[in-house]
Amino acid sequence: MLLYSDPRSIPSPLRLHRISAMRGEATRFGAFSRDDTLTLTLDVHRALGCTAVEFCVCDDDSGLTHTFPLVLGGGDYLWDRFTITLALTDVTARDGLFWTRFALHTFYGPLYTDHRTVGELYLSASPEVPTEQLTVYDAAYDTPAWITGGIMYHVFVDRFCRGGNPPCRADAVIVEDWENGTPEFAEERGGKLSNTTFFGGTLWGVAEKIDYIASLGVRCIYLSPVFEANSNHKYDTGDYLRVDAMFGGDAALQALIEQAKEREIRIILDGVFNHTGDDSRYFNRRGNYPPNGACDSPESPYYPWYTFHRYPDRYRCWWDIDILPAVRSDNADYRRFICGEVAKKWGEMGIGGWRLDVADELSPVFLEDFRRAVKDADPDAVIYGEVWEDASNKIAYGVRRRYFRGKQLDSVMNYPLREAIIAFARDGDGYFLRDTVMRLVHHYPPQVLRMLMNSLGTHDTERILNVLAGKCGDDYTNRELSTLRLTPEERELGLARLRCAYAALICLPGVPCIYYGDEAGMEGWRDPFNRLPYPWGREEQELLAHYRRLGALRTSLPALAVGDIDFLDAGEGHVLFTRSTPDETLICAVNVGGGDYSFNLDRSCMDVFDQRQYTPAELIRLQPLEWKILRGAE
Repeated sequence: MLLYSDPRSIPSPLRLHRISAMRGEATRFGAFSRDDTLTLTLDVHRALGCTAVEFCVCDDDSGLTHTFPLVLGGGDYLWDRFTITLALTDVTARDGLFWTRFALHTFYGPLYTDHRTVGELYLSASPEVPTEQLTVYDAAYDTPAWITGGIMYHVFVDRFCRGGNPPCRADAVIVEDWENGTPEFAEERGGKLSNTTFFGGTLWGVAEKIDYIASLGVRCIYLSPVFEANSNHKYDTGDYLRVDAMFGGDAALQALIEQAKEREIRIILDGVFNHTGDDSRYFNRRGNYPPNGACDSPESPYYPWYTFHRYPDRYRCWWDIDILPAVRSDNADYRRFICGEVAKKWGEMGIGGWRLDVADELSPVFLEDFRRAVKDADPDAVIYGEVWEDASNKIAYGVRRRYFRGKQLDSVMNYPLREAIIAFARDGDGYFLRDTVMRLVHHYPPQVLRMLMNSLGTHDTERILNVLAGKCGDDYTNRELSTLRLTPEERELGLARLRCAYAALICLPGVPCIYYGDEAGMEGWRDPFNRLPYPWGREEQELLAHYRRLGALRTSLPALAVGDIDFLDAGEGHVLFTRSTPDETLICAVNVGGGDYSFNLDRSCMDVFDQRQYTPAELIRLQPLEWKILRGAE
């Protein structure tokens, strides 16, 4: 027998295989239905002198740990094989979050598996080591399939396209120069703004450009808030039951929904339900609505919606911004209003679902009531949450959130992927991209994963072109940023990196989401400079063609919508991965490094665009800032 003085010196002392009765073999724990049965097979190097192995499962809700002994059987002269078949109904009486590891009894005393590295197992003598997440979801938890096969397009309404002839409020300032006008900005970063400067974009304008949007492969348009509000961004809702007149009112939204439907596109709305505007019919701090708001009288029906510290001028706000009084989303009357009147009206109009602003701050009971109301009206309506971290194990305000147990959200905005793609496309970190993707694959239920909102840019972030160009806007004042542009060299580099980043995004699990104008090469720094008007007639045509070509690919290849993912290689400046279904295998290769990247495959394949054929073992070479998507021969 081989002897080692330290078990950590044993090369690959563990080999873990996990077999799901439903989804084949894999080498990590992940997300499973409670109806699944798992077979766990652990090969342990005989140099450890292992006499017993236990599978330890800690319930995140209760903190209790249950152990399940593995059975020794099989192996060879170097490896002992321990196995257990485990129905998840025997592990837990309900869905939930669990933390797993193996405990080994060895010559060296108790050893524990250490799961700090994605896809790798190490050993530690300390029981206080990182465990691996096991997500167990309700077998009845389902999400809409229609959204997975295309692209999502995010429109900031005031800055997309003018159209119709809507009325203008007396206090609104219209910037006539669509092409060169500057948004209102505060002199100091984070300073107060009225946000009553408008460029005049409307929902009529969005409807006029519906064919343009469809040409990108779009199947879903996500609108920034459209309800009546004082600001241009509309995150300070004034009336949840009316579309803002400056955007065209209810009639414009109805027309957009109908025109989009003719092109098999659905519209989702931004639900800002954690706070209202202070200038709203519910709060009415400025007296612009009938005197029935919370600030008008403690007898107001809306008074219990808010939390006053000193009536009427001190109250709980979102991030201490006094124009955004926070709502008690657990208030029963508020929930009846939003989940009743509001959800019903817009659902009956035919919207395709909602994106919930700051979902972390909405109470669980609100999320459950809202999902029930939306799904009762239309089971195919989608519900996204704005969550910036891994939403499967998110802790907000000291409470573990339960978004994916089938009662709250369908999916979330995928900011972790955005960070990883930037780290890859700008800095060449292919390892981080691989590890981030695989962590999400294993943490999220598959029905959540397939419809993640995968964005490179949003209204809350710098324009992706600026980010990938490598120029940081943090060192400039707002006044400097109002006129600062990328140099020709910076812009060229940013465009090349963006083409690679979008090719990767198209091929990764989830739904690619385009922030309006990114496809046209728009520049922009932090808010409000990331919200400039769309450059109609001045688009970066090569980039736009790139987005259209990849959008057509996304809508035509099912493997990109629902296929399994497997990374064949990842390193400094490159990634190589597959998306596969039983009927199709696609290979995506992206090289953002400074030198060539070469690889070969064990099968014949063909470039999906130029139709070039590659034989097995033939060397495939990518130049710097080049990408390929290949179809493998069956």
